[in-house]
Amino acid sequence: NQIVALHLDASLDYIIAAIAVLKSGAAFLPLEINDPAGRLSNIFETSNPALIITNNSSLFSSFTKNNIKVENIKDMRVKSKNFDDSNICFPILIQNLAYVIYTSGSTGSPKGVMIEHRNLVHYLKYCATNYPCDMRTALFSSPAFDMSITTVFAPLIAGGKIKVFPPLGIMNFISSLEIDNHKYGFIKCTPSHLKIIRENIALRYLADKINVLILGGETLDVAVLDGLESSNITIVNEYGPTEATVGCIVYKMDSEQIRNHTYSIPIGKPIDNMSVYLLDTNKNIVPKNVIGEIYLAGKGLARGYLSASDLQDNAFNHSDRYGEILYKTGDLARLLPNNNLEYLGRTDNQVKIRGYRVEINEIKSLIEQLTFVKEAVILKNRDNFE
Repeated sequence: NQIVALHLDASLDYIIAAIAVLKSGAAFLPLEINDPAGRLSNIFETSNPALIITNNSSLFSSFTKNNIKVENIKDMRVKSKNFDDSNICFPILIQNLAYVIYTSGSTGSPKGVMIEHRNLVHYLKYCATNYPCDMRTALFSSPAFDMSITTVFAPLIAGGKIKVFPPLGIMNFISSLEIDNHKYGFIKCTPSHLKIIRENIALRYLADKINVLILGGETLDVAVLDGLESSNITIVNEYGPTEATVGCIVYKMDSEQIRNHTYSIPIGKPIDNMSVYLLDTNKNIVPKNVIGEIYLAGKGLARGYLSASDLQDNAFNHSDRYGEILYKTGDLARLLPNNNLEYLGRTDNQVKIRGYRVEINEIKSLIEQLTFVKEAVILKNRDNFE
């Protein structure tokens, strides 16, 4: 249950390190390599990692100030030549921590979501059963984004392959689609990623090279899928906060079904062993077609927040009325007549930037800590990627 921080980009080193940490009985904490030192310090203060693994020597001094052991992945590779290569078999319980991922926090500090082995196994079992995980996929997103959990671990438990792309991987991935003759079983990305792909290559490369396209992290507008109606790609809209282990509500459709939707694609129905409650402000279940807040329950729910009991008490609560722990997402939806859920926005000021959860209040709080700022207003503007 100790935590090992991985300050690594999407790479073979990251995959090996994550698996090694899990086999040791510890939990891995993927970090965004471009995060500023202040944010990393906040993360280390609450997570108290036993070890940080990095490939950036210039960051050693700032990390070691916190009396945390730091190892350079390159040095570890040299040392490993003298290690025993027999298999490690530590007893790991299903309630042990598997990983911690930090998301934006409304209080001005990031919050760490604790995912246990049983949560991870539950999600990966769904992936292995419903996605072509025994084929090849591509890793081009940051390991600090829990979308990478699907790409890294689902193929490995099913005998599949992962093609790893370096930093700025999305552009390298796009280039490879034009020259690589091998097909991908599935690709997982955000709608913003898909827009970039569409703007840089012909749609026929997507149709020829990808069997299943899993989209998540943002609202999926029909316009993003324009032109894919005649392809043979299966489209999956996967919804799920980090607190529910990557994905917990899914809508799957053939590309021809895109024509059946006018604006946004529904988020669908809960996966196995997960429940969704659409509740009003009095915690009553709302009727069909009435907007309610999404509350989640089931085997995918995280243990809670690391070193943030106050936040946890507000988000994770046992409901006597419904007989299980409910996670309050802050997301709004309605149940359509066909029993699929339609996502309708947020109850608060959280926004999504290329799939990343960003709390407006976190940015506002940090800016207003500057002595020369009296009050800050934060706006989300569209750029060329959105």
